[in-house]
Amino acid sequence: MDLLFFVAMTGVMFSGLMISKDVLATLGIQLTEVSRNWKSIHSLTSDASLILLGIHFALHWKWIFTNLNRYVVSPIVNLFSRPVPQTDLVAQPVRIDDRNQ
Repeated sequence: MDLLFFVAMTGVMFSGLMISKDVLATLGIQLTEVSRNWKSIHSLTSDASLILLGIHFALHWKWIFTNLNRYVVSPIVNLFSRPVPQTDLVAQPVRIDDRNQ
């Protein structure tokens, strides 16, 4: 899955560079017309990338949900909850006879 996603994203980037007139001009390559083949490859690989990204997301849903809860939701909840103050006071029994002394 990861290898397919890598190949698809590499195809998107390379074909995007090949259809970009600005990038080609910077490299000193002058094309009068961008090939429809590059546009087709770019469209195909970008669609494949989106589909593979969705599958990759679905395969790792449990990990994503667990870490989202751990690092995003829990700190926000803890930010707005009041901690219970801890005291070191210990109750001492007092006899009523000792109060008058």
